[in-house]
Amino acid sequence: MSLDDNLINGYKKVNSKADSYQKTVDAKKKSTKLAKANAQSNFDGDQGKKFSNLNEWGETAEAKIAAKKKQLQDKATNQLDELVKLFTITRDKTTDETVSSGNTLGRIVKGKTIDTLVDIYNKTILNTRSRMTEIFIKEVVKTLGCSEEQEFTVSPIYIRVESLDLFKMLKENPDGAGKFIYEKSTTTNGNQPYAMNRQLWDRLQNLGTSFNTNYSADYIGASRNQIFDIEYVDQDDQGNFGNFYKVTPKSGISQVKSVTQFLYDYYMSIQMVDVDELIAHIISLLMGAFSDISITSDQAQEQSKFMKILQRALGLCFDNQKEIDVSGIAKLSVIDNIDETFFEFTNTDLRDIENLVNNIINGVTEFTDCDNVKLPINKVGIQEGLLDIQDLPTDSDKLAGLVSLLDDLADEEAWKLLLPTLDIKGKVKYDFLKVIPLAIVRTLLSPKNLLGFFTVAKMLQNTIVDAIESLADFLANFKTFIIELISKIGAIFVEELFKEIKKNIDKLVKQLLKEIQLEVKDARVKMIIGLIRGAIILTEFIQDWRRCKGVLDELLDALKLAAQSLGLPQVALALSGQLPGMTPSSMLANAIEGMEKAGLPTGDLPDGSPNRMVEAQKVSFTAMLQEMQENGKTEIFIPPLAMTPAGFTVPAKAVGKSY
Repeated sequence: MSLDDNLINGYKKVNSKADSYQKTVDAKKKSTKLAKANAQSNFDGDQGKKFSNLNEWGETAEAKIAAKKKQLQDKATNQLDELVKLFTITRDKTTDETVSSGNTLGRIVKGKTIDTLVDIYNKTILNTRSRMTEIFIKEVVKTLGCSEEQEFTVSPIYIRVESLDLFKMLKENPDGAGKFIYEKSTTTNGNQPYAMNRQLWDRLQNLGTSFNTNYSADYIGASRNQIFDIEYVDQDDQGNFGNFYKVTPKSGISQVKSVTQFLYDYYMSIQMVDVDELIAHIISLLMGAFSDISITSDQAQEQSKFMKILQRALGLCFDNQKEIDVSGIAKLSVIDNIDETFFEFTNTDLRDIENLVNNIINGVTEFTDCDNVKLPINKVGIQEGLLDIQDLPTDSDKLAGLVSLLDDLADEEAWKLLLPTLDIKGKVKYDFLKVIPLAIVRTLLSPKNLLGFFTVAKMLQNTIVDAIESLADFLANFKTFIIELISKIGAIFVEELFKEIKKNIDKLVKQLLKEIQLEVKDARVKMIIGLIRGAIILTEFIQDWRRCKGVLDELLDALKLAAQSLGLPQVALALSGQLPGMTPSSMLANAIEGMEKAGLPTGDLPDGSPNRMVEAQKVSFTAMLQEMQENGKTEIFIPPLAMTPAGFTVPAKAVGKSY
């Protein structure tokens, strides 16, 4: 699922306008350096050197084919992908190490921009985990249809182990092959956050022995009350044989009376998004099979299909979701309009999944825009790196350690030999950004998190969880839950990235207005521009960050404000006689936008030197405006003006020609 054509075209418009502003500012900075350089060689003479990277200029058949392929790939992007692209355009790249290779992805895989994006995502993970927990709990309550004050029974309930263990995690020893996907170490009852995944595995090793028997107390929740006992048994209360967790909730406690209170008491006592587990899932999604966990071809296929559905759901837009319209008639939500085709796979999807499964089985991986080259996985290096990360003192250090590990992997000699001309580090980090929301949802669906979900379901006599034995079963029975969860997790990153883009646009417009202010001579006009520049505030009116059109409109409005500021904003119309009208910088911004639409190169040359064509345009505009200022004139026709009863003339617009 991807953005529709209108939204894609909207983002192209935003990117084009922002890019033209950025390059205008860059061109002004470069022109000063160019004048001082006093280079002796001209543009034509340097053509052989300047055009060494033909893909930058689109002059070869191979470049055109690559551009077309990239265009088709871009059709499958979601809003988060588009914001990543826009961030790379609006970011001040004067401190970056290298220049773009032409396309948007080329911009973000060079220099410091991609590292800035990674830093934003990592900070978002650390700063919004409580929001992720809140989202999960609210979706559980909504899915089960229970009221916040609904009380629960204390009767023992039985939950199938297979229902909780969607990714077969509990089959692995946390001190053996599963050491990367469990909490780092066991914890004592009452110590929070509690290592519940390890406890669930431990229970499976002690058939018929309850938690209370082992620890002389029931499980202690966030309220410090004992909220349930848990035991592994091989038969349920109906006499059915199998693998079951017998959970006995404790009711009547002053703080824990309703199912919602129970959920909060349990979930606040564990770390729902454990960074160690999250890092392992990120590496797994990026690299495939890196650990010693045995995974069959069927399991790999099922998990790959599930992730494909998550990716689709991440691309959904919720612009049409309104509870009632202006006439008071209830309207269907986006999810209500999703039919079974959303969960079906095309032949292309199945080929992609088959390729991914084969990569996992064969211990290789591929990255975006890496020419489908299969890179061998250094399992030993990854495992050693992950063990080092687990020993780091804070979660922030661990995420920074993950970035360092990715850099180390990209420096593998075998990878460099297979992809000698590509910036592999940038490609790896770009894909890292794309899998983070998926890895978070994968972490949220671990056994310890589903335990609270399914326990409450059974408290409410909801037996649908008994039918769940696989990811496919879970998706079939909880479609809405999954779509809401992944889309809202993705919306968190949309919001945080939007805020950073807002800062970039604010800075960019102020820089451009500053350049215009330097070009005008009238002091009163400088005052007007200065006031406008100081008033550029992008107000957020977005209530649901999953509404793609709302986010896009906000960005377009921001750039419209910039465009108004470059010309004659309404606040300055009363003083239009003192305004300068056109300036070389504002003309250059529009020219750059037009040239890019026509496929003309506007960035720096491949060797990093300034684009002489852009400089030529700037000189031409300056000369043209000088001629207009010295010899141009405007003739205006004003028809007879009407009189008001008070005797004043009515203001009227005038039209004319400037020449």
